[in-house]
Amino acid sequence: MSLETIFLHLANGIVLLAFLFKDILWLRLVMVISSLFMVGYGRISGQPLLAGWEILFLAINAYHIVLLFEERRPIKLKGRMAQIHERVFNEFSARDFLKLWNFGMDRTYHNNVIVKQGETPEYLLFIVDGEADVLRGRKVLVELDDHSFIAEMSFLTGEPASATVKARGKVHVHCWSQEALHDLESIDPPLMARIRGILGRDLTRKLTERLK
Repeated sequence: MSLETIFLHLANGIVLLAFLFKDILWLRLVMVISSLFMVGYGRISGQPLLAGWEILFLAINAYHIVLLFEERRPIKLKGRMAQIHERVFNEFSARDFLKLWNFGMDRTYHNNVIVKQGETPEYLLFIVDGEADVLRGRKVLVELDDHSFIAEMSFLTGEPASATVKARGKVHVHCWSQEALHDLESIDPPLMARIRGILGRDLTRKLTERLK
């Protein structure tokens, strides 16, 4: 059996092997090895065009392999972000948490209304630093502090806010468009299921505090 025939069979055999892998990273790694043998086959058999195409395939797979390794590289959160992740969003990997966080934006309120009773909030908000009061009329129902959500009930039910939330002093929040989050639900249902679970626990905690 000639060397070029050996290279051809090895390349095709490795392609067949690649289809056994479910992990896209391993599939691409195996395809790179197959392309190397096909390049060798093209050179030995005098088919430079075939070798050229295989070099192109090899380069594309190598590029995506680098991206996959970068995506899977462990992320180390620090400071306040690490604290928020650990205390509230611990169901998410650090990378998924950052993706969700970057999907939103920061805002600051100073002694003003954040959410008004009877209106449908545009955003789901999360208190990063500060305090706020949940009011119905002049009565304070719940006092909110760091790591509390605002407008989560409206987000979950689609109903207008059942109470007013007012900042007590300066309050830094991170917020997400409710419409954008609902659109995200159709794209990634498991992600939104985790978010709903987090919001459900936040509501339970507030209800417990209110009943004390």
